[in-house]
This record gives sequence, structure tokens and C-alpha cells, in this order.
Amino acid sequence: MFFNKIIINNRMKDKVLEKMKNITRMKKFVKLGFDDCSIDFRVRDVNGKDVRTLIELVDGYNYFVGKDVGKAIEKIDKVWDNSEWLSYTFGREGSCVLYIRIPYWKTDTEKYTEEEKKERIERTFDILKAVKTDELWVEEKRNSIRAWWD
Repeated sequence: MFFNKIIINNRMKDKVLEKMKNITRMKKFVKLGFDDCSIDFRVRDVNGKDVRTLIELVDGYNYFVGKDVGKAIEKIDKVWDNSEWLSYTFGREGSCVLYIRIPYWKTDTEKYTEEEKKERIERTFDILKAVKTDELWVEEKRNSIRAWWD
């Protein structure tokens, strides 16, 4: 029994260390991109906490203010009940871009109704409008929201 706990703890530790390495790499990648090494890049499928870290690396870019958008992400996470299925993609498409992958599921067994989904999307839009997005829409095919700042 003790031996199994050690193995599980080591596996968990390995996952945590790998995640730390990944966020470190992502931070370097975002810094490079915003130092004008690339005007077209994205860091994909990142959770709310990590995307806030990446977004806050960008002090300002036109109307995009990293700290303000980071706070908006925190609010958006709450709108979607801190869903583990909610994910973000952040980077540049010329200027700053953020995709929010809308979760289908509330819990392991319960989906969001169309009405719940629509209401949460509207609340998400309100939060993003407050941080001065220039373009904001739902991409139906990808089940995501796209926000772009010029």
C-alpha cells in the first residue's frame, strides 16, 4: 500500500513538473511573439489560470491591457462555473486574439441547455466588451468565441 502511494505521488509530481515546464515554455513563446518575432501565433487549449498568466505578460497593445483582460478571464471562468471543459487560445493574428472554447457539459452527465448556453455567451460578451474588444463573435463550427483587439 505504501509503495503504491509513493508511485501515485511521484506520478502526480511528474505531472505538476511537466505542467510547470509547459507554462514556462508558453510564457517564453508569448514573450517572443509580442517582441515582434511573430504577428501570427497562438497558444492553444490553455486553462483559465494559465491563460491569465500569459495574457498578463502583455502590458499593453493598442486597447488591449493584459491586466484588465486577465481580470476579465477570471470573470468568464465564473460565468462558466470554472468548468474544466472551458479552454482558451491566446496569441496574435496581427493584433491580440483570444478564443474561448465553449463547454458543452456542465458536469460529467449534464449538458448546458441552449438557453443556458446563450445566456452565458451574452454574459461573456458583456465582460469582453468592457475590455474594449474591436471584434467579437461566436464561431459556431468551433463552438468558440473569438475576441480580437486592434
